[in-house]
Amino acid sequence: MSDLDRKIKESKNVILDSQVNNPTQIYHNVIYKEINKKRKLIKLNPTMFIRFAMIILMIVTISVSSVAIYKTAQRQPIIINPIISGVTGIDGLEIKDQMMKFSSEKQLESFIKNSSYTFEYDVDSDVMSPGESGLAGPQGEKGESGVVTDREYITNIQEEKVDEADIVKVNGDYIYYIPYSTYSSYYSDESFKKMYVFKAKGNTIEVVKKINYITEETEIAKEQYASVKQFKISKPMDLFYTDKYLILRLETRMYDQVKYGVKNTSSNYRYYTEYSIYDIDDFSLVKNIAIPGNFVNARLIDNELYIISNYNSMNIDNIYIPKYYINGKVEQASIDDIYYNPILGTCFNSYVVVFKLTLDKKISLDQFYFISSGIKNVYMTEEKLYLLKQSTYTSDYNENKKVRFPITQILILDIKDQIFANGVISVIGNISDQYWIDEYKGYLRVASTGTLYTSKLIANKYEYDQQSEVFNYITIFELDENGKYKEISSIKEGLGEPGETMKSARFEGDTATIVTFEQTDPLYCVDLSNPYNPKITSELKISGFTVYQHPYKDHYIIGIGYEADISGRTTGYKVALFDTSDKGKIKQVGNSIIFSNEDGRYSKLKVLDNPKALFLDLENDIFGFSIMKRENSSTRYAYYDKFFTFKIDLDRDDPIYIFSEYSINSDYYGVIDRMVFI
Repeated sequence: MSDLDRKIKESKNVILDSQVNNPTQIYHNVIYKEINKKRKLIKLNPTMFIRFAMIILMIVTISVSSVAIYKTAQRQPIIINPIISGVTGIDGLEIKDQMMKFSSEKQLESFIKNSSYTFEYDVDSDVMSPGESGLAGPQGEKGESGVVTDREYITNIQEEKVDEADIVKVNGDYIYYIPYSTYSSYYSDESFKKMYVFKAKGNTIEVVKKINYITEETEIAKEQYASVKQFKISKPMDLFYTDKYLILRLETRMYDQVKYGVKNTSSNYRYYTEYSIYDIDDFSLVKNIAIPGNFVNARLIDNELYIISNYNSMNIDNIYIPKYYINGKVEQASIDDIYYNPILGTCFNSYVVVFKLTLDKKISLDQFYFISSGIKNVYMTEEKLYLLKQSTYTSDYNENKKVRFPITQILILDIKDQIFANGVISVIGNISDQYWIDEYKGYLRVASTGTLYTSKLIANKYEYDQQSEVFNYITIFELDENGKYKEISSIKEGLGEPGETMKSARFEGDTATIVTFEQTDPLYCVDLSNPYNPKITSELKISGFTVYQHPYKDHYIIGIGYEADISGRTTGYKVALFDTSDKGKIKQVGNSIIFSNEDGRYSKLKVLDNPKALFLDLENDIFGFSIMKRENSSTRYAYYDKFFTFKIDLDRDDPIYIFSEYSINSDYYGVIDRMVFI
């Protein structure tokens, strides 16, 4: 048993001890202890007593093992240690479809108002931002030149039939494109508030449509010496398309400006996420939907668009039931679509929102609301939506020590017919991006990393960060014949040297490749062919580390990341090719291509922030990306946005080589957004 396992077991956390993944102990250890702490500090008065009595009664009454959420009466529920056990009502809450629901809007508002204390896990601020990427499109036919010509450019996505939004999409002879620039002004630069439709004709491209989003100005009040105007500024962010519609996501800011004499004062800022849906043929606006909350992510499966957001304005705006807008008309969520379960924390002032737009001839809307703090990341298959919530767990594990480590809770929504939740599982550690989680042949595989902090009690005060230990895990769950997710195996030792954190992970078939880093880059090959007994079969130590991994052919991995010196200091960017055909001996094929960063010349590799910027033409063994080069002069900086394409030829000693290079000079970042073919 490792020191980490021992410490976590000593903390009385039963997540690792149980074959059925169970966050009950986290709930009781963290939430219930916090209630007891706060109760000691609060003066006993009737109002406070009633509030706490309500919460404590709810916690004691409910058997909090895990979540069983069932929304569709026509289907049998998938139950994971059901939270309801012969209970017909809790403080007036209605128990429906084995979930906690509210019988009226007044009851929901009263529930939120009376829950004045939020006993929630601390959000770990050290979580990395999610990345985006995926597989190339289908194979085409090769022409006389040996080049595959019968193919279409496809956005770099994770799951083959689950589309992800991007700033450019190719559809037959058309290119839909939203200009983007890191340094463009969101509010003043009108050139970046457009969506272009291009059509390819022979060797030429013409603009057939340009949709402008100009600043809208409306006078809402006026007196002799003063006036009040409302301003609305919308910027398109990314897009999807179907056979009927072009769908744009807009980021909108609204504010009021008071002019008194020659003085202007702006206030009352509001932010919205809007979806404008256009007819794909004539580009007429069909519908506009403004969703509540802060946008998290979206996915498109055939003609069904799923939008996920975090809504946390209940206590701030005294709006307890989320509102949204259709063509400018305000609508309110139905009480029947709002669910609650304490497994995801008793954060009573925020929702997780899932909108499903069915984009047929008639556009329909389905909604799902879940009282919980914010979702950080999303993974989706054709049948399930996985929503990842990252938190921090703290517990005493003896009289004078305290342990603290991150956990990730995964809310699993079934989307095959209607949206309903069918489980919550918990994983020790942070799941850094969507590629660290993968569903394969009925098994859910998850990679996670984190740091365990042990603090000691010195002079009646806990001294934090006295001891820390980095851990890297792979955990495998199985959906059994009873519909229960069980942890069936894991790897908790051997991934990384002491102090090395996980930098990237990729699951491909029955193989996982894991990269950890502190000073060197151990690339691990993990055999998952027996999900009950996963094994680390080999490792490769090289300089630097890979941030993004992309599968190539049957058993190769394209690695894009950083080069580093012997001390672990990054010195530039690199591209490499790895062979996993022999799981017992993973190897690099040929040498890496290095872009040295001496004198700050290469300052930005965009694909590391957003792998959708990766150009893929793997049918022709070509991929590419843009990289910013900066050259200093005595008077100013000069920026060169270079787009490199790379060719892979496995018959060469160094199979990856630079195939072409395009360059544009600019005073600003972000000149070359994408490369596509048509």
